[in-house]
Amino acid sequence: MAPVVELRGVTKEFAGVRAVNELSLSLSLGEVLCLLGENGAGKSTVIKLLTGVQTPTRGEIFVDGKQVHFGSPREAREHGIACVYQEVGTFPLMSVARNFVVGAEPVKGRWPFRRIDMNKASDMAISELRKLGIRRVTDGHRLVGSLSGGERQALAIGRAIHFGARVLVLDEPTAALGVRESAGVLRLIKAARAHGVAVLFITHNAYHAMETGDRFVVLRHGEALATFRREVIWHSLPYSAVLPAASAKAVASRSQPALFSKAPWQRTSHSSTRAALSSGSSTRCALSSTAAPSSGCSGSPRTSTTRRCKVCAPASTSTSAGQCCG
Repeated sequence: MAPVVELRGVTKEFAGVRAVNELSLSLSLGEVLCLLGENGAGKSTVIKLLTGVQTPTRGEIFVDGKQVHFGSPREAREHGIACVYQEVGTFPLMSVARNFVVGAEPVKGRWPFRRIDMNKASDMAISELRKLGIRRVTDGHRLVGSLSGGERQALAIGRAIHFGARVLVLDEPTAALGVRESAGVLRLIKAARAHGVAVLFITHNAYHAMETGDRFVVLRHGEALATFRREVIWHSLPYSAVLPAASAKAVASRSQPALFSKAPWQRTSHSSTRAALSSGSSTRCALSSTAAPSSGCSGSPRTSTTRRCKVCAPASTSTSAGQCCG
């Protein structure tokens, strides 16, 4: 599939500082491209270049195969590129409906009695939220300040899709959210992909990227350090080289076998316990309520049942009443 948006050899410099260096990436409809990197890697600059806030020093931007020059964010929106920032652009003291249609309000009546059609705006907002799987919000006249962080993100994403966004740029949408709300935003990203929208998901969280991404680009000092698809086996990649230290450590821990779920000093064995008995130290028999001296097992005999002494008896020995402290 031909890319809907493409950057070719884009470079952006600020007073001699190169924020983005010869970056090339492409976005196709119905896929999620994850842009990963540490703070200062150049992710925010890429957002500004795609949304028309800034123009590249060198390089080319293509939309639907045609070269474009964005002079303002309005021009980027006219080409179907919308951005949802980390600090969601909603008005807490305005209703869901007003937030959804702000700047493009439906009206009814004739001049001079023309006014906003709030019922239509409410229906539009609720319908779009339901398409994204948000069913808890049923009243378009409800204040946005009463919504959760994930629901506010859904409102911003739904608004962008409703007004014709084909490319959705998400700037750290889960950074300020809890675990449950972050899971909701990840579902929204999948829903947007299912609607045929091209999503550029900018994050430093490797878990969230692997949950939603189809392709991945890792930025470091403005350069694309690695580019790969989801099918690549993650544990074959040099995490310490391509991912932030915290995310790399988190990803690497997922592949540790169960044997190493505890630190070496937390793991104990019966052989080490028996060695402690023979060396003269005092320990407590696992089945006896009194401390057993180093000379052996001297607890009081128990009655009736046959049991295995977990300290003094070998693994293959079963002891009956009177033979052991157990």
